[in-house]
Amino acid sequence: MKTVKFLSMAALVTAGAILASCEKEEPAPDPQENPEAVETPADNIVVCSTTINLAAGTTKALTPEGVKTFAESEKIAIFYKNTSGSFVKAVSEPLTVVDITNEGKSASFTFQLANPDKTVNVRYVYPPDMITEDGMMPNPALLVAQDGTLDSVSSNLDLAYGYGPWDGENLPGITLENQLAILAITLKNADGSSDITGTITGMTLSDGEQSCTVTRSAAPGPIYVAIPPISNKNIEITATAGPKAYIKSLTGKTYAANNGYNVSWRMTQGPTDLSKVNSDYTAGNGETLTGTLGGNYKVSIADGAVVTLDGVTINGTNNASYKWAGINCLGDATIILADGSTNTVKGFYETYPGIHVRSNKKLTIQGTGTLNASSYGYGAGIGGGYAINCGNIEIQNGIINASCIDNAAAIGSGRNARCGNIDISGGYVTATSGWGAGIGTGYYYSETTSCGNISITGGTVIATGGHHCAGIGSGSNGKSGAITISSAVTSVTATKGFEANDCIGKGWGGSCGGVKFGDQTMYDGLSWTTTPTSGSTYSGLSLTISQTAYEADTWTLTPVAP
Repeated sequence: MKTVKFLSMAALVTAGAILASCEKEEPAPDPQENPEAVETPADNIVVCSTTINLAAGTTKALTPEGVKTFAESEKIAIFYKNTSGSFVKAVSEPLTVVDITNEGKSASFTFQLANPDKTVNVRYVYPPDMITEDGMMPNPALLVAQDGTLDSVSSNLDLAYGYGPWDGENLPGITLENQLAILAITLKNADGSSDITGTITGMTLSDGEQSCTVTRSAAPGPIYVAIPPISNKNIEITATAGPKAYIKSLTGKTYAANNGYNVSWRMTQGPTDLSKVNSDYTAGNGETLTGTLGGNYKVSIADGAVVTLDGVTINGTNNASYKWAGINCLGDATIILADGSTNTVKGFYETYPGIHVRSNKKLTIQGTGTLNASSYGYGAGIGGGYAINCGNIEIQNGIINASCIDNAAAIGSGRNARCGNIDISGGYVTATSGWGAGIGTGYYYSETTSCGNISITGGTVIATGGHHCAGIGSGSNGKSGAITISSAVTSVTATKGFEANDCIGKGWGGSCGGVKFGDQTMYDGLSWTTTPTSGSTYSGLSLTISQTAYEADTWTLTPVAP
């Protein structure tokens, strides 16, 4: 990483005491005598003036031209000790036109000092706010309230300081020197292909002891930051661009006082906080989403992107003004559930699913976290919506709780819509629907409501169908493709709804392309070829049948112990 010195700020000020004087004010008249009053001695107010020069060719504050002269109304601070033993900050009178001489390179500053102890050194500080009332310098409140502009750094943050003894009865002549380094910062994305400076709205630099923070509106760069000088230190940088976060770690950096540096850093994108989203948002490849969506905004995943959910909450509003899913996959997408995270995604308007993937595209779910996906009624928890087709769904891992209270499958198609293939190869999947299959199709005529093949090759699956619907397969009048359950699963439990034909297979009036347990075909799409009994074994799977409410059968399939 190349660091370039962009301005010379060498000797900020060559300050000489061309004129330094102090005058003692006459004490105020004694108040009217009052024998009961406690007399308080009046302060001894001393008016002191000193002239400070700016050397030719040097700067008092950073500007693009590199030179700045004294200006009318400017002030400087003095920090001194009084005769009571306390240190005091005093600010000069504002400069007037007559105070400024030598084409602005000299100015006479006047102070009023109360009971100064002239045996103790004084400090001059420019600008006055860069020293606190108790003498802390640089003022930490200003370091964390920067706006990133050169003008603000020049006017408010270009700290200059001088220290010295009284010259007898007069204030000293002191050379002021810059105390901070100035960085002109450009930020890029991780591979350096894109300049992101113009999107940045906040940035913090910390060396573990002191922090400097910029808050700004998005605007072209560079971003100017005043920082205390550091020598061979590590710096942690965080930046935000609306809801997006970026991070960077620098090691062994040196930035000297009285110098300016051009720096360019490649930033690693950190988590995107959905609570800071204030418009529709599309997550890109490698992005992590976190936080609670605070408004009725459409959250999407870009085509081909791998996105991690880490403590996401999207609770859609059931309103026809917001016709979209909780998460909208714009093409092929992979969702990773962060380890230990719980993520809740509910669709918006009732005809939309919790998570939707477009037709002929594929959604893959991975990771070890938890996903709770649901809709307000006619959309699947994961899949399609009312007359909204969806693509293929593959669940490889995670704790998945999908639900629908009305005419869609919990995982699969919505009402009057088609879904692609559904594959479950791992994880712990619970799918429950009110009027659709747990896993498979929603309710409506098979010509328009269908799903592709359903394959369960691993994990634990509990699927409960709604009224007239299979646990796994077709909903009422729906059409399911072939269903295959292999011996690699931990267990599959399927419960059919009231008046449904099968737990695994077809719902009332629906159809299924066949059912296989291991390599044993149990279902020909029309009728049972073999009547299964509890304890029957099919290619490494044993079948347990038990009765549940509404006279619906529940099948639990578990591998045969070796």
